[in-house]
Amino acid sequence: MNFCRVVYFRGVTWLRDSHGLFDYESRNISKRNIRTGQSGRVIRINDEIEYITTEDSEAIKSEEKDVKGILKIMKQDKSE
Repeated sequence: MNFCRVVYFRGVTWLRDSHGLFDYESRNISKRNIRTGQSGRVIRINDEIEYITTEDSEAIKSEEKDVKGILKIMKQDKSE
């Protein structure tokens, strides 16, 4: 049997003027639900969360100035 592994996650970001602390009363919150079965990175561009594949990560870094890496997801096959 061949199973496809999928990762689901939800990202929540807020404006950066809160000194890095989550502002529970803020109305300027960005939410994003993401699903992937590929290796890649979760990044923050300005105040938005994006998921990019490993192949696209270098292109994004050269194009965007305000990019912060948050999480790396790696797909590993068990070939034992």
